[in-house]
Amino acid sequence: MGCKQSAPQGDEASANIKELQVEIERLKQELKTTQKKLSKYEKKQTLSPNKLELAAVPSHSGGLADSQPSTPLPENRTLMNEEEEIDDEPSEAALDPHPERPAPPQKAEKSKFWVDVKKEIDNIDHQKIKRQIPHQDFIDEDDDRWKMLLWKTDYGKYELQCIVQLVSYNTGQWTEEEVEQLYKIVSQNGLNTRRGWEKTAESLNREVDDVMNKYSELVGTPLKQLQKMSTRR
Repeated sequence: MGCKQSAPQGDEASANIKELQVEIERLKQELKTTQKKLSKYEKKQTLSPNKLELAAVPSHSGGLADSQPSTPLPENRTLMNEEEEIDDEPSEAALDPHPERPAPPQKAEKSKFWVDVKKEIDNIDHQKIKRQIPHQDFIDEDDDRWKMLLWKTDYGKYELQCIVQLVSYNTGQWTEEEVEQLYKIVSQNGLNTRRGWEKTAESLNREVDDVMNKYSELVGTPLKQLQKMSTRR
C-alpha cells in the first residue's frame, strides 16, 4: 500500500519543479528585455537586479533536484522604481525621417586681399557716421545726395570703395525740364550698359527702373527691349 501512494506524491513534486523552472526562465527573459531597453536609450543607470537565491529541494529519489527560489516572486514584479521607468515613446529624431543637417563649417578666407577687406568692414565706426550725417529733420536740397567715403583700396585697375550715402529719390511726376535732361544724359551715357542707366538715374535723382520706363514711353521702344540691351555692365 505504501508504494502505491508514493507515485502521485513524486509526480506532484516533479510538476512543481517544472513550474518553478518555467518561472525562472520567464524572469530571465524579462531581465534581458529590460537590459536591452536600457542599452537602447543609453541610460547611465546600472541595473542591479536581486539575485535569485536557490534552495535545494529533495527529490523523490533522495538526491538534490533543480534549485527553486527561496521566496515566491509576484507575477508583476518590476526590476526598476517608477523614477527609473523607461519612456518607450520614440524621440523626435526617430519621428523625422529627414532630420535637418547641420550647416557646413565656414571655410577660412586665404586671400590676403579679402582678409584685409573684412578687417576694414569690421572696423567701421558707426559713431563717426552718426556724427557727420545730416539730421533727418534739417535736410535741405544740398543734403539729398550726401555721402561719406569710409575706406577705399586698389582692385586691379579699378578702385574698391566703401561708401555710406543718403538717397532720396524723386518719385513724383516727370517735369518738362527732367525730360529734356533725360534725353541729354542718355545721349552721353548710352543705352547698352547697366552702369550707363545707373549714372543717368543718379543724375536725375530717380531709380533706374523709373528712368528706363520713362525713356521707353518717350521713344516708343518696349521696356523689355531696353532691359535686354543693357545686360552688360
